[in-house]
Amino acid sequence: MILKNTVLFLIVGLGLFTSGCTTYYYSTVQSYEKELRRNQDGSFRTSRNDLSVNYSFKDLGGKVVYEIHNESDDPVFVDWSRSVIIAEDYAVQLRDNTARFHGDVSTTTYHFSNTNYSASSGSISGRVVLPQSDLFVPPHSKVVHSPMALSRVLNLDIPAYLYQKRDIGLSSVRFINFTEEDTPLKFRSYLTIVNDRDKSQTVFEDVFFISEIIKTGSKNDLLSRDIQQRGDIFYIEIVNRNAVAAGWIVAGAAAVGGLILLAPHMPVEEPYTPAY
Repeated sequence: MILKNTVLFLIVGLGLFTSGCTTYYYSTVQSYEKELRRNQDGSFRTSRNDLSVNYSFKDLGGKVVYEIHNESDDPVFVDWSRSVIIAEDYAVQLRDNTARFHGDVSTTTYHFSNTNYSASSGSISGRVVLPQSDLFVPPHSKVVHSPMALSRVLNLDIPAYLYQKRDIGLSSVRFINFTEEDTPLKFRSYLTIVNDRDKSQTVFEDVFFISEIIKTGSKNDLLSRDIQQRGDIFYIEIVNRNAVAAGWIVAGAAAVGGLILLAPHMPVEEPYTPAY
């Protein structure tokens, strides 16, 4: 029994080990040269021509969240075809050019008796959702929209020796601070808002950069709490698939080895011999 429990413990332990092959990167965003005003939750704000924009970078993947306030008497709209995120001189379109189809397929199959032949007929029905080119904002109202995530453009391939050690609560983490010059990501938000009455344009162009990255091998409760409350911190999960595959190979080998070790100790049933 002791041998059996030991083998099972090893197998379960290896399985749990493989489930921990995920690295969490908690990233902090700062405005370039600290030009923008900060809200209490760390998000950024700017205003012009009776329009104001709040920038947040949050949650899993670093969602770019625009909160647009229209304080004027005219309706306005965000022209996504003229709005981009520019990451290291590479322009990422914020307009979604993908048309999505949602529908159902119904098929009927007919089988002919005494033969190997059959025939089928079917129909498809649904609707096509076209990409949104504009985001309408009525007078004296606000809208919130997230067109992309920073995980699309942030390169986390940073040498391990550059990280320093820091204690957060009861956990020890690795961190690295950046300036505007050595940051792994500096990006510009170019947002075009059009007045729907006179077609005049207001462009909000603001620059941000990653100022700190904290690297952990598991989710940190304190950092996770900050992410929920702040608009300038987000996290990215990176799964080491090679380590996961290798771990399960080892776990499988341990399972096979355990069965081999247990085999001599397993009871063997005697063949039943009927009494005459």
